[in-house]
Amino acid sequence: MKRTALVTGAFVLGAVALVVAAIIGLGGAWLWDKRTEAIVYFEGSVKGLYEGAPVTFRGVQIGQVQSIGVQVNEKTLATRIPVTLLLDAKVLKFGDGQVRDDVRALVQRGLRARLALQSFVTNQALIDLDFKPEIGARLMGRPGEPEIPVMRDRIENLIEQVTELPIKELAQDLRKTMAALQESLQAARRTVDILGKEASATSAQARQTLAATEHALVEVQGSAQKTPASRSRPASS
Repeated sequence: MKRTALVTGAFVLGAVALVVAAIIGLGGAWLWDKRTEAIVYFEGSVKGLYEGAPVTFRGVQIGQVQSIGVQVNEKTLATRIPVTLLLDAKVLKFGDGQVRDDVRALVQRGLRARLALQSFVTNQALIDLDFKPEIGARLMGRPGEPEIPVMRDRIENLIEQVTELPIKELAQDLRKTMAALQESLQAARRTVDILGKEASATSAQARQTLAATEHALVEVQGSAQKTPASRSRPASS
């Protein structure tokens, strides 16, 4: 019995050791690196974003999404979505080689966040960071919180502008235009049919005229051939 317990315990310890070694061997060493936490608040939809989604800086991955939540104001029902980021403090370096892991200081220098698509096929999203000091920082979190302000994306602005268009009125105008165009096409088709019938009638009349002319010419030719013969006959005594 004791021997069985020892074998079982050794097997469990060996399995745990193998799992830890596999994690480290497959790149899990980043778990022991220093990570910096930051938060981004979105007021609109974050469709396609998920926990573990990449956090990039101009396309270079520097972290991942740690958690996504929902906060609703009890009085106004205004909703915002806090997204917690886990950033690799060793990635973002300045020209002097020094690492800057103070999120608040980076925000003062112009660090901003935006929601971006990873792929139009999967519709999965990510968080992309960049320095945009010309875009004002609108903070929505608690004072002293390591918050990265959101910069509005041009595609997001375009979608918002499209949604604000008077779609109903535009659709009605489009239907009226299509109806008028259809009436014009029908009128043009009727005109073509009438012209075709008139052309057919004219053609028939022309054929009849040509036939009559040909018949008249034949008669004239016959008369012309008979006239000289009658003149050449001798007078009877």
